[in-house]
Amino acid sequence: DTEPLLLLFSLWGLNERQIATIVDSLTDWTDEDELRGLNGAESTDIPLESGWSRPENRPFIDVAEMERVRGMEWVAEVKPDWRDY
Repeated sequence: DTEPLLLLFSLWGLNERQIATIVDSLTDWTDEDELRGLNGAESTDIPLESGWSRPENRPFIDVAEMERVRGMEWVAEVKPDWRDY
């Protein structure tokens, strides 16, 4: 369920486009398929030189892995201590 993330990112001041990109990218990172969400990214969508992690299609092992997911830089800009949540 992505509803908590949608609400949290909205409360932190991210806009709808940013939220859709982040939530879909986080979902694509953790789902078990190579089907890209509407605003997400699977491995083939992310150039190696982008600096973003390519989806592992597994749950996050550590919060630090989330830092390199597409869009999380926007979260860090508005909420530098996001890792504590």
